[in-house]
Amino acid sequence: MKITILDKLAFTSEQLARLQKHGEVTQYDDFPDEQTAIERLKDADIAIVGWTTLPKAAIEATRSLKHLALAQTGYEFIDHEAAKDKGIIVSNAPGYSRQSVAEYAFALALAAMRHIPQADLVARQSPVPTEELLGNELYGKTLGILGLGSIGSRIGKIGQGFDMRVIGHSRTAKNLPGIHDVSLDELLAQSDVLVVAVDVNPSTTGMLTAERLKQAKKGVTLVNVVANHVLDEQAVADLLQSGHIRCAAFEELSRASYEEKGARSPLLNAPNVVLSPQAGWYTVEAERRLLDLVVENVEQFMAGSPKNLVNL
Repeated sequence: MKITILDKLAFTSEQLARLQKHGEVTQYDDFPDEQTAIERLKDADIAIVGWTTLPKAAIEATRSLKHLALAQTGYEFIDHEAAKDKGIIVSNAPGYSRQSVAEYAFALALAAMRHIPQADLVARQSPVPTEELLGNELYGKTLGILGLGSIGSRIGKIGQGFDMRVIGHSRTAKNLPGIHDVSLDELLAQSDVLVVAVDVNPSTTGMLTAERLKQAKKGVTLVNVVANHVLDEQAVADLLQSGHIRCAAFEELSRASYEEKGARSPLLNAPNVVLSPQAGWYTVEAERRLLDLVVENVEQFMAGSPKNLVNL
């Protein structure tokens, strides 16, 4: 079997040794463009992909690919339907970043609410805080969580540690200890801190429209720890400008901001925004769990019992 690690992933020597038991491993240490990816994958039986977008054309160009093991939980960057049509099994890596992202949600919330990026700049010039650094506590506030899956439920538990009232909304009621299930309208109306933690898929893409966002409580802090496909970036920027949203923090901007020539997110010029380059998952612990899980997915595929499948 030919196993191709398509892009830059920090496998340990131990993890690579486990993969090498199942075939010839070719590892690349960069981020290829589409044409380069096609060339690298044309003779692969198994491909491990962490970052590279693979549209339908790239999938269809493969000759012998049988398993596409994603080193991510999300799979919107892969045309998994095209893979299904070619009989290629696609697996993902769920749950590895639960704790890291949940902790990061509060890092982002506190960075925005307590103006920590600005405080760093002020501290380099003066020992005295300025009026612009006046912030708010988490204590006693209502924490609203959109999406009570693995990460959202963990965020709720941490929020209870801050003595926050925690409410949440998912497609189905979760009945989690200390988290009150509410409707989406109630979530928007009551949340002092609103964390978006839903899975990004066709049913949630565009979920928070401009009209929905206007229903949010005035003065809300908005924290998004998933891809911005879920919400309208321009609407958020407008509501920040008007003050309806007090402050916001984002785990990442829309992919168009990086991939499309001339595209630029309106959040880059919005006031009171903290931005992150998709770093919420990026801890030593989560990275090790992620790559262990990817190796396990390959091992299970080779054993004839594939798991964590997204396209079957």
